[in-house]
Amino acid sequence: EETIIEHLVQDMKCDKEQLTVTCIPPFEELKGKGFPYNYLRRVALDAAVTSHIVYLDMDYVPSSDLEESLYSPAVLKEFTHDNKLALVVAAFEVFGESSNITVPRSRKINGESQVTAYPFKFFDRNGQHLMKKSTRFHAPTNFGRWMTENTNLVYPLECVTKDFEPYIVVQKCKHLPPPQDQFISGHDKVSWIRHLVLSGYAFKSIAGPFCIHLPHARIAGKDFHDYLKRSKTKRAKVQTIKKQFYKHVAAASGKNVSARMHTCGTGKLNSLLNEYIKVATKINEQ
Repeated sequence: EETIIEHLVQDMKCDKEQLTVTCIPPFEELKGKGFPYNYLRRVALDAAVTSHIVYLDMDYVPSSDLEESLYSPAVLKEFTHDNKLALVVAAFEVFGESSNITVPRSRKINGESQVTAYPFKFFDRNGQHLMKKSTRFHAPTNFGRWMTENTNLVYPLECVTKDFEPYIVVQKCKHLPPPQDQFISGHDKVSWIRHLVLSGYAFKSIAGPFCIHLPHARIAGKDFHDYLKRSKTKRAKVQTIKKQFYKHVAAASGKNVSARMHTCGTGKLNSLLNEYIKVATKINEQ
């Protein structure tokens, strides 16, 4: 088993000094019922030995300037003055294979060998048609502002949605809520971010660095998610778990904690989308 892990680490080209490997038992009891996304996130969070953590799923790659940006004076100042800051890393995705990926930010996109990256869950698989219903997951990042502000400028998010699921940088401390294991069939990432919102975290983003979702083969949990979409009973169960969890969070927080983020209305979401489209169109015309 150790030999297999060593080979995997070598294939990943990771620095062994910066890697913690945790072996967990198989989840046979979850077959056909869900996938332990949040349990795995919690194991990773527990293994972190740094003062702050960068939360990315394993199918995301950070931009080469992310680490440098996190050590910039602007970011260090923000975290020094607010231990309940969640710094959002803008998330993009691509719909093709290429070693030359362009993230639109104040420059023209050209070249046949390039693959354009789009804000995550904004467009269909061809990158042509805006899918307004799914933009609520990342629209509060304010991609229009991200694309036009000076690099490393930290700007506050105007609002968040109840389905907001960004990738973030946070301080690892005793008041950081852990991901909840009971979310095995949907709402897993959203529940953690929502927990942060209800626990009084402020959300800001940083212009310049980003993370990008790369195409990959289908994973184990996706078959269950497809089934979940077709099953009213399973969807109802997820809703029940959500209600119970948020009721518990509200009771535990009491009057000592007040949310610092407003919820985006439909008008504000449309405004954020229109601003992004306007800026992206202008860049492509340069």
